[in-house]
Amino acid sequence: MIAEEVLKHNLKGEKWLFSPNIPNKKLNGACSMHQGLEPNKIIALFDITLLGSGKSGFILTGAKLYYRAFVDSSVKFDVEYSNIASIKIVKPKKEKCIEIVTKDDNVLTTYSEDLYDFDYDNFVSVIDKLISEENSIEFREEDQSIPLDCEKDIVKIDFIKILSNLSINESGILDDKSYAQIIQLIARLDFNAESRFNMRSYMLNESDRIDNTILLKEIEDNMAKNRLHEVHISLMKEAINVFRAQKEIKPYVKGAYKEEKKFTDLQSLLNVSDDEISLIEDSIINDEKIFMDRDVSDDKIKELFTDMAGKAAAVGVPLAAVYLTGTVGFSAAGLTSGLAALGMGGVLGFSSMVTGIGVALVIGVVSYKLVGRGIRAITGDESEKYKQRETLLQNVVKKSQRTLNLLIEDINYTTLKVVSLVKNNEVDKMEMEELQKQIQVLASSQAIIMGQSQYSEKEKTIIHLPKHLDVNRLESLTRDATLKDIREIILEFYEEEVIETEEGQKTVMVLHDEKFSLEELEELLKCFDDIGYNDFKEIASKAITQGVENVGKNIVKGFGSFMDKFGK
Repeated sequence: MIAEEVLKHNLKGEKWLFSPNIPNKKLNGACSMHQGLEPNKIIALFDITLLGSGKSGFILTGAKLYYRAFVDSSVKFDVEYSNIASIKIVKPKKEKCIEIVTKDDNVLTTYSEDLYDFDYDNFVSVIDKLISEENSIEFREEDQSIPLDCEKDIVKIDFIKILSNLSINESGILDDKSYAQIIQLIARLDFNAESRFNMRSYMLNESDRIDNTILLKEIEDNMAKNRLHEVHISLMKEAINVFRAQKEIKPYVKGAYKEEKKFTDLQSLLNVSDDEISLIEDSIINDEKIFMDRDVSDDKIKELFTDMAGKAAAVGVPLAAVYLTGTVGFSAAGLTSGLAALGMGGVLGFSSMVTGIGVALVIGVVSYKLVGRGIRAITGDESEKYKQRETLLQNVVKKSQRTLNLLIEDINYTTLKVVSLVKNNEVDKMEMEELQKQIQVLASSQAIIMGQSQYSEKEKTIIHLPKHLDVNRLESLTRDATLKDIREIILEFYEEEVIETEEGQKTVMVLHDEKFSLEELEELLKCFDDIGYNDFKEIASKAITQGVENVGKNIVKGFGSFMDKFGK
């Protein structure tokens, strides 16, 4: 047993915060007060400050206890559990204190102050348990939740091998849909060339297969025990993702994986509960909504992840566990940065190992937010509300390109095997048929990835196209003779429809993007850009010009009426 298990399972009190659910503000505050304390090593924190800075109170790691008083900040100490001889409650004045005696006879005493909602008896009993059972409890500091791509290569490789085992079809090879799903995960985890070679050999050669129990034991032996269950949850999520791709399960459907015994067997092997599975499937549905639902704005993404955080807390699982491998289009670090731009930087609770990654993403989205609302209010450009979804789609395109490059490597690798067999006169009919099947799977996987990339490109373009066309604005911007052709082109993409609004039925011009290719939609976007449809200066200029002309016409018209009446 490790100290972390004792602390997390036995400390009581609502004010205790446990990793990975400790806000960054408190982690940074605590570390600023204790030299050498690393945020990713903090297991538990009890904050006694008024403003929640985390600078005073108790901090526990896997090997050490830290304390800093609030009223008198000069009262501060840290001590290793292995150096504690005794711990007890004392009451020198009105309020209780905790007294720690070290093995070298130093006496450390907390400040006599009222610690609201602090259970002295429980705290002392937990620390006493650590020191009294130190022969059976291991004291060590380990990183808390970290993305899977920060684990050892052998852990990541075995993770992929287990998914490959689950994806083998009746013919003994991976089908194209499963292979496409797994190769996308490989692209997100950033393996080096040698590791990719080993995984490719494993996935494409039936004789290399290893039993899942052996692979899981190898994972367990090569990673910190405190993170093992999180990896199990993440593995279950990716297994369900593979199943959904393999069986072409419709979006937003839960529970379908139970149809396959090998997936329920994996759940049992990993000791993942039904409640945890429900959380996993909710996270997958979240991913699908963000990727597929055009109405998911930045505010909606924030709402979805807030809801997920609540569900994770109810189940008792760190939200980080279901995002160790990131999500569609995002690595774990990229997703963390994207959420930081929405003011949710600590929601996943990853350790500081991912801090600073994806800063450009945060800056980009925050920059848009600084001006987006004002511009949207002036021009009606709704695309400013969907910057996170646009960033997601852009990342899908980038990751798809990387995945396609890996698939090309796989095709070349398999083709070279065929050439080698022929060249060395070692042609075996069954082996050649197997290699041909593999090449077909790779080619089909390539088509799937290309389809995803094109879908993402198209959706990214649609974000910037007005769903409902403002015909008056269009006519105002295309009044010049040289722009009339552009007006006609734009109108070809829109059709009149009657929609329901709060005020009742309304006839609007609606974009019918499903009828057009990516190239045609990109041309439409260029037309809007050419006339400055969302350009405030252009709109204002045209409005002023039209307003002046209308005023002039009204003056002339009014003067004519005056002359008709009184000029005779």
